[in-house]
Amino acid sequence: MVSCQAEGDATRRSHSPFTGGSHATTSILGVGTQGSVLDDLLLLMLDEGRGTFRGGDRLAYGLAAALLSDLTSLGRIAVTASRVTVIEKRRTGHALLDEHLARLIVVSPERAPHEWIAVWARSGLVQRVADRLVTAGMLRTRIDRSLGVFSVRRYEIVPPRLRVTLRAYVRGVVLGDDQALPTEITSLAAILHVLDQRGVLALDAENEIGSRAFAPSDVLSGALATALARRELEPAQPMLIAAK
Repeated sequence: MVSCQAEGDATRRSHSPFTGGSHATTSILGVGTQGSVLDDLLLLMLDEGRGTFRGGDRLAYGLAAALLSDLTSLGRIAVTASRVTVIEKRRTGHALLDEHLARLIVVSPERAPHEWIAVWARSGLVQRVADRLVTAGMLRTRIDRSLGVFSVRRYEIVPPRLRVTLRAYVRGVVLGDDQALPTEITSLAAILHVLDQRGVLALDAENEIGSRAFAPSDVLSGALATALARRELEPAQPMLIAAK
């Protein structure tokens, strides 16, 4: 992916949890030691007109899946449908990734990926990723008054046209001629598909060309779909128990 000029490129060899392949990729953001699907996903989900993030509560689940994706790409974990296994305990240099890697290290027995997604999504993840990007100078905030009473935090991207460039680049690669998509782009596209946010890239999932990036048949996007489905059932659980 294409890095911000001020931050520099962060090219790495990565193994995609979405495709099972290896590709040399360059992150769009060179924040800290390297960019991440986590950071890029939040930027893509920003509604710059409103200054808020799309996706509601579901966005946190997408970001949790992005954490697993990044840790897999960096060779720290291996993910199957039934478990997440730590294979390398060395820190990545990305504070949020390292924090969640540490959680994986200390928990026994191992958990399924959809369980981790559900747990991490409830930890204020959207706000924490946003705060990281504010600190890195990618986002800035302002406080508005809704109805003159409620405080609403709004965001805007600082580098000129960064989100436009990011979206255009991802879209261009997905619609390109390469048979194998770069891993980070495949991860972003798969998460957006499960979140039903394909419009962020202005791509039609039914399009014969674009559909290759959106097929949610892999382990992590399947885990994300499972976590979201179980989330939808949660409010009904007390009623189901009472009915028995």
